[in-house]
Amino acid sequence: MSGPDGPLLPCPPWCAGNHSWQELDLADERHESVPVVLELRSALADVEALAAIVQYPLAARPEARMPYVWARHVATAALRRPADVVAFADMLTGYAGRLRELAAELALAQVGDRPPHSGS
Repeated sequence: MSGPDGPLLPCPPWCAGNHSWQELDLADERHESVPVVLELRSALADVEALAAIVQYPLAARPEARMPYVWARHVATAALRRPADVVAFADMLTGYAGRLRELAAELALAQVGDRPPHSGS
């Protein structure tokens, strides 16, 4: 839950710490990483892509409490020359590399969020 001074629950290391928008309701407590953003507006392409690690630590369903990656991708392109296609592919390749880094961060976030294993 967010109070006037920020979240009432401790933030995980990957959380960007921006909780000012949250409501004063425990079910809405949300952690979000710094997003991976790709934004391009040109005569050839209009691309908007966003991905971030998100977690709702007090969600009703236990599986929903684990960190996950939320992503939104919208692209429209008119690639008339081979060089345009290559430039577009290069841009997407760079973004894909950043998404791979986000996947590694997610793996660490999920390991850090698991309860300790109790051996029997």
